[in-house]
This record gives sequence, C-alpha cells and structure tokens, in this order.
Amino acid sequence: MSRIIIRRWALAILVASIFTIRLVRHGGEFYATHIYPCVSYVLSLMASICPWSLDEIIVVGWVAAIIIYPFVAQRKGQKWKHICGMEIEFCGWIFVWFYMGWACNYYRDSIYERAKTEPAKVDSIQLVRFLYDYTDALNRSYVKAGKINKQKTEEEIKELFKDVPDNFGLTHPHSFQKPKKLIFNRLYSSVGVSGYMGPFAAESHINEQTLENEYPFIYAHELSHLLGVSNEGEANYWAYRICTKAKSREIRYAGYYRILPNVARTARTFLPDDEFDEWTKTIDSRILEDLKTHDEFWKSQISPWISDIQDFLFNLLLKSNRISSGTKNYDTVVEMIVSLERN
Repeated sequence: MSRIIIRRWALAILVASIFTIRLVRHGGEFYATHIYPCVSYVLSLMASICPWSLDEIIVVGWVAAIIIYPFVAQRKGQKWKHICGMEIEFCGWIFVWFYMGWACNYYRDSIYERAKTEPAKVDSIQLVRFLYDYTDALNRSYVKAGKINKQKTEEEIKELFKDVPDNFGLTHPHSFQKPKKLIFNRLYSSVGVSGYMGPFAAESHINEQTLENEYPFIYAHELSHLLGVSNEGEANYWAYRICTKAKSREIRYAGYYRILPNVARTARTFLPDDEFDEWTKTIDSRILEDLKTHDEFWKSQISPWISDIQDFLFNLLLKSNRISSGTKNYDTVVEMIVSLERN
C-alpha cells in the first residue's frame, strides 16, 4: 500500500473521529477533559519557544503553500487531477488540526450541564435586582486608569483559575502559557479584535493596543479559551468571575467594567426606556467617561468594511459550531451570572 493511500486513510479516520465527537452525546466533553489537556500542553510548550504568534506564521505558510503548490506541481509535469487531490488533502489536514487542536471544544456540554443547574429565565424583576447589585459593585470597584503590571496581573489571574471547581472541566494554566505578540497587530485593530485564541498552537493573543483598564478582562477571557472554553458568553463569564475575585483593585474593576456593554444591551431588551434611563443614572460618571474613551478609541482604529467581513465570517463560524446565537453569544454572560451565582 502506497504512502499516499495510508496517509489518506489516516486523514479519513481523523475526520470521522471529529464528526463522532460532534454527534455523540458528551463526545465533546470527553475530548475537552481527556484529549485536549494533553494536546494543549504539548502545543503550548512547543509554541512557548517563540515569542511571536506561531498561529499567524502557520496560517500564512499554509495560505502561501495552497497558492504556490499548483504552479510548482504543474511545472514538474503533475496532472491537474493529482494537484487537486493534493490540495483537497492539504485542506483536510488543516481541518483536522483546527478541530483536534482546539475547536472540538465547541461540542462540549454547556456550562449549565457541567454545573448541574438550569439556566435562569431572566425576567425584568430578576434583571432589576441584578442590575442594582452589579452597579453598586461596579461603582465601588472604580479605579482611575493607569499603567498596570501585566506580568503580575497574568500571574494573579492564573492562580485564580486554578481554584475553579473540577466539574467545570477547565484545564489548569501553566507558567509557560503566555499571551503572544501579534505579527499583524494593526489588522486586528482594524476589525476591533482585542484578542483571540490560536487553535493551531494553543496560544492566547492580546492586541497590543488594548487599553490598560480592559487588559485584565481580555487576558482572562482569552486564557479561558486556552483552558477549554469555546462559548463566548462563557468566556465572558469566567473573565468576570475571576477578575471580580482578585485582590488587585485594577483587576476587579476590569471585571465589572468590561461587561457593562453586555449588561446594558440586556437591560435595553427587558426594561422600558424610562427604567433603563433611570438605571444608567446610577452609574458613576467616571465609569461612563471610561466607556466613552474606550468606544472612541476603537472606533478610530476600525476599518468598517474589513470589520463587517470579519464579523460575518466569525458569526458564520460560531453558528456552524453549535453556537446558534452567533456573535450575540457574548451577551449571554448576564444570564450565566444570574443563573450560576444564584447557586
């Protein structure tokens, strides 16, 4: 049997395994708790040698190879049938690496199943109670934006993640897992991306232009993805929960402050205009000024048409991986806080 046939059989078996994980009940949870910890440990350890994003290097290399290979193969006399077969196989291996390296976490049980609780049906009464408790805590945590010690921030957040109960199925962070520098940082700013999880080398990334008062939350959000969280609302929940339990006041403020837009959008959905306006008046004016500064900064960085394309593709990726609400999934953090903190 030729090497090509063996290789393609191996690829077919791996692709079938991915669909099995997706379709079998608790298959994603088995992957997240038994396979992913080993895979992420090895990938992160190897990636830690390079300070720059290996994911970006890998993706650029793959795109270049896919474009260049047909021309090289044709010059060597290869037939188009063979060239197309190799291109399809190459894309298949990318698909396998993407899902086996991290993305099978999309198929894990919901945070409610792992917590053995039911999601609360948020109504206006529950929301109002949450809103005013949340706003009191937000106002008390306020601290003027200034330079933060990123290394100490990352260390404190990692320590807090180690205390997450085992039933939630998160992997434990390691000292060598540090956020990577982005090669195309300006591109991410142009689409408003403050950070992302690198699925090919188990790396977390944070935009270098991220504002100081949001850095702890963004770091905790992306670290939760690295620890096995795929749901964006859940990543927001863990960032909120971890940051608000920190000793550092800067980290606590980031935890409350960074979900304010999510809270406001949820409140706008449930509350009449007069009640919504009444609630916004209870927020410390300095916090609203921080939010205004945040919005103005990112609007100055974003290229609308590139951002629209990125939003469309990311929304499509989420919806194709069992997150039916797409990018609106970020706002489910309020429901998670109400449901899980209640228990």
